[in-house]
Amino acid sequence: MLELAATLDPNGIPAPVLTSPPVLTHLAEHRTHSTPGHGPAAPITAEQAYDTPRVLHRLSLIDHTPDTPQQTVHVHQLIQRAAREPLPTDQYDRLARTVADALTATWPDAERDTALAQALRANTDALTRHAPEALHQPEAHSVLYRTAASLGTTGQVTAATTHFRHLADTVQHAGFCERIRDRRGAYSS
Repeated sequence: MLELAATLDPNGIPAPVLTSPPVLTHLAEHRTHSTPGHGPAAPITAEQAYDTPRVLHRLSLIDHTPDTPQQTVHVHQLIQRAAREPLPTDQYDRLARTVADALTATWPDAERDTALAQALRANTDALTRHAPEALHQPEAHSVLYRTAASLGTTGQVTAATTHFRHLADTVQHAGFCERIRDRRGAYSS
């Protein structure tokens, strides 16, 4: 749970992100007391996932304020960095995509709660800063498009346009770099 929170906005992570189905699956697969190779991991319930921040709060690793559902968890940036840095790149990339899946799963189709929408955008921005490559490989993750659409929905047309342009440039650049790598491989064969 701390590794997941380490990729998000230190100023507030919405509770539903940390109890979303992608997070529950991740937590079940990465339980510290599970034994690898002994069948599928037992499922984690949303209640169990919701209790985890309380434990981390008692250990002074996070601030857990359940009274503010849009910003339930706050994590100091140094703790986030300490949790992120030891992870191998491939494991970190999978973690980042899981978090992106969790943000997408949490995002409501109709944004009636503006505070939640703002928190989801802030958390997506933080994730994008921490793991830009993971969110664009093998293709751009849907949470990146969802963020831009959310900006447009809330009337922030200039910000939405800028976000979409940046996304298009990044995707185009990633495709260009991939074509160059493919050509280098063909020449060396």
